[in-house]
Amino acid sequence: MPFVYFLGRLHVLALHLPIGIILAAVCMDWLATRPRFRHLRAAAPFMWSAAAVSAVVTVALGYMHATEGGFAGPELALHRFYGSSVAVLAVAVLGVRAFSPHSVRIGLAASGMLVVSLALAGHYGGNLTHGSTYLIEYAPLEFGRGGAPRATPVPAGVAEADRQILESLVADGFVARPLSQTDPRLSVIMNPNAAGIRAEQLESLRSGAGRIKELNLSRAGIDDAALGFLVGFENLTLLRLDNNRITDVGVAALGGITSLEYLNLYGNPGITDASVDSLVALANLRALYVWGTSISAEGLAKLHDARPELRVETGAEPAGPAEPGGGTREPGQSTLPGQL
Repeated sequence: MPFVYFLGRLHVLALHLPIGIILAAVCMDWLATRPRFRHLRAAAPFMWSAAAVSAVVTVALGYMHATEGGFAGPELALHRFYGSSVAVLAVAVLGVRAFSPHSVRIGLAASGMLVVSLALAGHYGGNLTHGSTYLIEYAPLEFGRGGAPRATPVPAGVAEADRQILESLVADGFVARPLSQTDPRLSVIMNPNAAGIRAEQLESLRSGAGRIKELNLSRAGIDDAALGFLVGFENLTLLRLDNNRITDVGVAALGGITSLEYLNLYGNPGITDASVDSLVALANLRALYVWGTSISAEGLAKLHDARPELRVETGAEPAGPAEPGGGTREPGQSTLPGQL
């Protein structure tokens, strides 16, 4: 499964290719309707073949990328829907141009729908990575406020204290944003290019403990000692600690975060069966990644027996406990929904 993660991250690189090809193909089709540029019709099969193939590959990589975790909410569903629509429409336009080359109006209509789907897929993809206000957060004027300057990309009505916490996190190198225009609680991500988290960054996170709902500290160089900063994160529901240096001691320290619903511990081999009781005690936990840990098949069976409703992704052959509703899980089969 780590190889699937690797391929999935190529989605961010590959998505620019079908965008350029599709826009070029649409422009060429439109120009080809004019007698002066009629010769461009000869290039249509090649362009639309490239558009269809690149779109399908990009969508496939996107589905792989979603399995990595950390993506959730309606933005993911909409991005996935419109992205898939782009692939389907690109193949449809290719079929129209290949089997009915004289159906110019049908081809142009399908191309128009394709461009709309492409724009919407890009928009909701931007929402996923930059927040729902990414298009206008740095605009010189804010709509609906009589042309008053927009001082900071924070939703209206956010308390000054929350604004200061957000700006402090951003200044300390985190990617931070409110969950929505109406929910000022924060989603915070550690810069993946950073060499490791610094002491002053931990202090910055601690200052926003009560306001942070989603926290991604993947590959942050976190060890057991550093996890002490999580005391007071009573609203935290999503926590990614994958690829760090956490052991059973660190997992036990998470017991005070009773609000946790999603926990990713992938790539921490110091976590063993001794952590099972600590994980069982997280009463609100609904999704758990334990790939690359040292939790054994017996530990997984114990976890399942204690919390049968908990969806666990191991990336290895599970012990084969009965699934809710009957039957057994196939070896290596994921039980964690991709949108998480």
